[in-house]
Amino acid sequence: MLHSYLARYRDPHRGLRALRSACREAGVRLLRVPMHSPLQGTGPVATRLGPFLGKVWGHLGIVAAALRYRQETLVVREFLTVPLFLVAPLLWARRRSVWFLCHHNLSMAQHKPAHRWMLQALHTLGFGFMTFETRSAWEAVGPPRAAGRIVSMPYPLVAVESRAGRDGDTVIGFVGNYRKEKSPDWALKAIVEAQRSGVLGTKTQLLIGTSDAAFREQWAARAVVIDTTTEAAYTQALRTCDIVVLPYDEEAYAYRVSGVLADAVAAGAVVVAPDLPILRDQLMLPASVGACYASRAALEDAVVRAMQLLHTRQLDEAFRAHENYRSIDGLKRALQPLVHP
Repeated sequence: MLHSYLARYRDPHRGLRALRSACREAGVRLLRVPMHSPLQGTGPVATRLGPFLGKVWGHLGIVAAALRYRQETLVVREFLTVPLFLVAPLLWARRRSVWFLCHHNLSMAQHKPAHRWMLQALHTLGFGFMTFETRSAWEAVGPPRAAGRIVSMPYPLVAVESRAGRDGDTVIGFVGNYRKEKSPDWALKAIVEAQRSGVLGTKTQLLIGTSDAAFREQWAARAVVIDTTTEAAYTQALRTCDIVVLPYDEEAYAYRVSGVLADAVAAGAVVVAPDLPILRDQLMLPASVGACYASRAALEDAVVRAMQLLHTRQLDEAFRAHENYRSIDGLKRALQPLVHP
């Protein structure tokens, strides 16, 4: 059952696969907690309680790993706050050498007091947490209380592709799987209107890459559409773009990073994203590879600034800086405090 549970899960973004290599080279063991439940829709537990119990069962794998790898430092990816809180007493003896890498947890803590309290309680008791980009991400939970128990690391990035030889129309792309918090309808309409009014010039092309067939059909007459069901098609869609717009929901994406953003930068595209905590750092550290918009009304201006950035000498240098900062070597540097506190 455990094998099938793990086998059904695949890292959705290339950068996350580099994290495993970085941990291995740094002498840290990476443990992944799949985000689906092994009991989802099965037999007598095919109820709301069943999936939750399945997630708790999945988090018991952290305990098993902590017992098996007693002499090693563990980094746990994609944990869920409530299941972790329930199994935490079983990890008490290993709390100094098991670190939990936050992602959705911080955004959830911002909106749910119970999640915020659980994370702060575990932190106060000495459990270690990692945030992407900067330690300031922990402000979604509260002020750090245990010295040295909050550390940060850059979101991973694979090698950036060269932009040399690109010519023709500037391709403005919307690429991703459009859940509620990622719906680009409002932004697409804004870009179409900016094209119509001439604000973006006369040589721009709109591209939409998604696995959602209904969405592709809806926009097929106004944009180039690409079915990104396969990873190869998704990667090719990003490579085609000069600019990738990520019109994420402001409430859902505060204190979160974006795998699509990292994949777009790796494809050599400039990125436009909302000016949100952590997402902004991912785009601007260590150098700007895009533009942020402070409000939806400012999206058009951000796209114009991104188009201007395309033609600067600094852009290639910024891409190289991101590649170095977010490379396996960069991740290893960030992991050293875990191995040698």
